[in-house]
Amino acid sequence: MTEILVSDDLWAAIQPLLPSRPPSPKGGRPRVPDRAVLGGLVYLLRTGVPWRFLPARELGCGSPTTCWRRLRDWQQAGIWQAL
Repeated sequence: MTEILVSDDLWAAIQPLLPSRPPSPKGGRPRVPDRAVLGGLVYLLRTGVPWRFLPARELGCGSPTTCWRRLRDWQQAGIWQAL
């Protein structure tokens, strides 16, 4: 589903701008891939659904909170201005 929402061209433009995250030394749950989270954000923008109704499990983008936090982090990192 992510490939449908995030085309290869869009991903090629955004992926180099995303900050890399080192692995957590304490372990924990694996990080949701950035492309999957971006797919969730694109879905939100295209459909206009509220955050709480984001079908995160079906889209494979973690949770609405994961998408919101990643959007916040990317905004603070200046990804959208650089794009």
